[in-house]
Amino acid sequence: MPAPSEASSSLKWIHCKFSMQLSPAHLADVRAGIGEQLGNSMLRYNTSLGGVALMFDRLAIKSDLAVISSDAPVVFVPIEVRLLVFAPEVGQRMEATVLRHGSDHLALLAHGLVNVTIPHRTAAADAAAGDAPAGGSGEDGGGGGGGGGGGRSNGFADGAMPAVGESVPFDVRALHVSDGLLTVLGELS
Repeated sequence: MPAPSEASSSLKWIHCKFSMQLSPAHLADVRAGIGEQLGNSMLRYNTSLGGVALMFDRLAIKSDLAVISSDAPVVFVPIEVRLLVFAPEVGQRMEATVLRHGSDHLALLAHGLVNVTIPHRTAAADAAAGDAPAGGSGEDGGGGGGGGGGGRSNGFADGAMPAVGESVPFDVRALHVSDGLLTVLGELS
């Protein structure tokens, strides 16, 4: 997995301090129990982080004491950890690798982990969205996009599909979270 850089601002390191809920079954090896709990939360969207935690490091248990709260069946252990979070924003430009061509979409993989869907656009969808056909200004109603680049029959310039395995730039158009899973919808740049 690539390290976060300025070119890839969708990845960021976040330092977190919080109380981890730990089952008494893990009290014999607290560090392993915390690692297991953190591991189970990876690759799931976390609202408080604003993204998907991809990995963690620098785990530190901040106290030898744990807290028992009321009649909760868990103990609360204060920890500090550094998380690598995938947190794209709508309008952000990113790069991903083409995985597959679907009948109505292009499937991409960003950072080797995150699925991205690029829906195919049709000429009818472009017209409904108010996009002028390629090659014409769209202001006079004539001009059309009949030649030299033509209309966008499948949503890609000149109707050409990027090859499987090719790295392509795209713009994030929408983010959807369902049952903890993040879906990124994009449009090729």
